[in-house]
Amino acid sequence: MKWIGVAPILAGLLWGGGSRAGEAPAAPQRPLPERPLRRAEMLFEHGDLAAALKLYLRVTREAKDEEQRNEAREHLTWLGLSTKEIFKLDPAKAPAGQMEKVYAKLAAFQRRNHRLEVEGQYMHRLFMLAVYPRMTSAGKVQVDIDRALLLKGLALAIELALEEKGGEIVRRAQRMLERMSISGLQVEEVRKQLEEKKLPDTRVNRALAGACFLRLQEYREEAGGGREGEEEEEGGGEEEEDGEAGREIRKRMSKKLGIGLLKFLEKNHAKAPILKSQNSTIDYWRQEAKGGAGTEERF
Repeated sequence: MKWIGVAPILAGLLWGGGSRAGEAPAAPQRPLPERPLRRAEMLFEHGDLAAALKLYLRVTREAKDEEQRNEAREHLTWLGLSTKEIFKLDPAKAPAGQMEKVYAKLAAFQRRNHRLEVEGQYMHRLFMLAVYPRMTSAGKVQVDIDRALLLKGLALAIELALEEKGGEIVRRAQRMLERMSISGLQVEEVRKQLEEKKLPDTRVNRALAGACFLRLQEYREEAGGGREGEEEEEGGGEEEEDGEAGREIRKRMSKKLGIGLLKFLEKNHAKAPILKSQNSTIDYWRQEAKGGAGTEERF
């Protein structure tokens, strides 16, 4: 018996069966983790771009669920990868220079995404500060309006709404403009009017009504009336620290301020489209106002 004849067979067994003599064994592929897309998203958000990309690509090629594979491809497209890169890129075999370019592209997208998140929060705060209901010493509701902050928030909302591939931040800005009756070609028209400082009062009033609506949504949630649906809570986490007494104070004050703000809106901006549209927030405050005697608005 010639041992040379069985050497390749023995080598094949030692290297895992499938490899030929002289070749390195193929590393065993681990199964995909649970909720791989969410895991990849979290890796990306926390800066591990290489691990995130590798997992996204694995899902596109290994997931048994076709819908999951398609969703992974959509994620990668949204992150800026081309169709060719999605189907052919192999981080383990691609030249280091090529992968560095891919990672640089992903990093640029990540920075842009973080910028949009910050600007989206800033837009929200500007609108909230532009409309500031408060209780007077006489126990009435007075609504302070800051026109400069209102217009600054409107300009930022337009800037965000015109961004491409901005995800939820962009959609939120677009919804905000729709509440102000600004859509389609009107977006560019209003943008130019803001730059030239020639925005008509009707536009300003509609923007103000939209900012009031944002306040009413927040008051509704704090008063225990639930959410409109798509808005996210800003700056949560205080309820547990405040305890039951804090929640009761916030609930009571939110009801007073919300009713007063609705009365202000109906008295000074009765023709605002947001008041005529069908939405649960306005309906909620109108129902609350029926039993909300003792609050007034001042402007």
